[in-house]
Amino acid sequence: MVNLLSGLLDEGAGDFTSEEFQKELNENSISMSFSASRDNFEGSLVTLTETFDVAVELLSLAINKPRFDPEPLNRVKDQVVSSIRSSEEKPNNLVGRVWWKGAFGAHPYGFPKRGTEASIGKITRADLQEMKKNLFAKDNLIIES
Repeated sequence: MVNLLSGLLDEGAGDFTSEEFQKELNENSISMSFSASRDNFEGSLVTLTETFDVAVELLSLAINKPRFDPEPLNRVKDQVVSSIRSSEEKPNNLVGRVWWKGAFGAHPYGFPKRGTEASIGKITRADLQEMKKNLFAKDNLIIES
């Protein structure tokens, strides 16, 4: 689910729809991205000096008030599922999944880090809101520059 969350944070936040948010990023030459792994969640913000304040405001909105609107949610779910399907066709990925499951069993590491087609399909807006709340809690967050 964290993989899906990372793909949705810049897909609308606060009063900005997905399209409006992306337009603000583009018009202000701001690059914002998020990624997730088994052990961490990372974000990147690149901006010009003259658009720094706008960039920080958009980053704050993305982290604190993501919208998780239905259209972007379904689109990003489809992208994640497509990526999962593609990886299932690669022998190295199959071997990796078997190894992780054998090494870690029922521990979260024993499951595919991007989820499965079935698990992605079950994720709701409420699930993402709860994960964001837990992931970005003060006692769970380290900020580096």
